[in-house]
Amino acid sequence: MAIDPRSFNMEDLSLEHARLRQRFVRGMFRAGEVAAGRGDADASGPFDASDDASVPARQDMDLEVFKSYQSFRYQAPVQQAFFSRTVSKDPIAISRLQIGPCLTRSVGPEPAFAVIVYLSSISRMEGWIDGRHVNYPEVNPGDVVLLDMEASPIAHIHKPVDVLRLQISRRTLHDLAYDFGERPPADLRTVLGGVHDPILYGLSRALEAKAVHYGSNDQLFADQVALAFHAHIVRTYAPGRGPAKIVGGLAPWQLQRARDMMLANLAGDVAIADIADACGLSVSYFARAFRQTMGMPPYKWLMNERIRKAKTLLSQSRLGISEVALACGFVDQSHLTRVFRGIVGQTPGLWRQETGGMAD
Repeated sequence: MAIDPRSFNMEDLSLEHARLRQRFVRGMFRAGEVAAGRGDADASGPFDASDDASVPARQDMDLEVFKSYQSFRYQAPVQQAFFSRTVSKDPIAISRLQIGPCLTRSVGPEPAFAVIVYLSSISRMEGWIDGRHVNYPEVNPGDVVLLDMEASPIAHIHKPVDVLRLQISRRTLHDLAYDFGERPPADLRTVLGGVHDPILYGLSRALEAKAVHYGSNDQLFADQVALAFHAHIVRTYAPGRGPAKIVGGLAPWQLQRARDMMLANLAGDVAIADIADACGLSVSYFARAFRQTMGMPPYKWLMNERIRKAKTLLSQSRLGISEVALACGFVDQSHLTRVFRGIVGQTPGLWRQETGGMAD
């Protein structure tokens, strides 16, 4: 197949897609610091850089804009997507796609990296990086591809494939490194497949299972998984990185404040960055210090507290199980039942009967 590997040109995009790209770049990255965004239009054109009314604020990047842009890029609907907001204003964006066969669209350089975790196999794929042709090796479930988006990569995908795609900006890599008290990585190495990464694959499958069984509206869970993605990616794919530093636990007042904030938001819609800020700590330090103190990450502690409250309501009230589920921050009764069985070993109804709780 003949492909024109020339560099990106805004004139290649329709007016609609050019606007979509501008909204994406403005929302995902700091305005005025993206080489790809400079010179997109003259001051009198429809893409005037001062025309902020049509562009979401950076810290309020619209998830639907992101999904539309990824659908345009990969010529496939985005099945799932969410943002994690940590100390950086640029969100970590994670999306699940089933793509191909297709030629991905050239959308110009971006100051970010894309980490693609393959959830299914594909035997044939080729691409262009900085206009140079490359052949990808066969990839299998759990293999990863890591691309510098400054190089405007294009992929020719010959068969359908299922992937989880994580996008993290250079700024976020630096911000989180400073948050860890470490030197920022100078770069991430490009990986064109052939590398099996069980950690990224496990995290990807955990996100998939969470969305399927419990829904994806759980900011605390999303933030923690994104931090785990970041830590592993930097320590595995950035040159010269060492092991994580050991930190101490939380002070009593910090632990109490964190517990109070999470208990006030049983549905998990409180961001880990907000809890860390209330404790006067960086996000990464708080996450590790909480685990050091409590023996588990914040999300798991909160899930145990939800079950603890559910037990109290099942034994001391006449609320129906569906009402108990909502009162404890679960999506619905089936969500409560799955988690309750996983932790307690019984369904809520059977546990209520055997412990002499009040009937529905």
